[in-house]
Amino acid sequence: ILLYGDAGVRDDDLVIPHPAMMERHFVMVPLAEIAPDARHPVLGKAIGELAEDVDVAGLEYVEGPEWASGAWERTL
Repeated sequence: ILLYGDAGVRDDDLVIPHPAMMERHFVMVPLAEIAPDARHPVLGKAIGELAEDVDVAGLEYVEGPEWASGAWERTL
């Protein structure tokens, strides 16, 4: 669980917002695509703004399979 509205939870089994979400490109970019204006309840910044700050050094884009891009639909 990354976020739950503007709630913050901290107990032995669960921490919301997820403490490492801002370090993970694979989390922040899709989250920013669906909720760019949502606010991080602790930092108070927009998710879209936080996603721009994620370190992408060392990441490599890997082209997905043809079915994932919708290319197969053009053959129907």
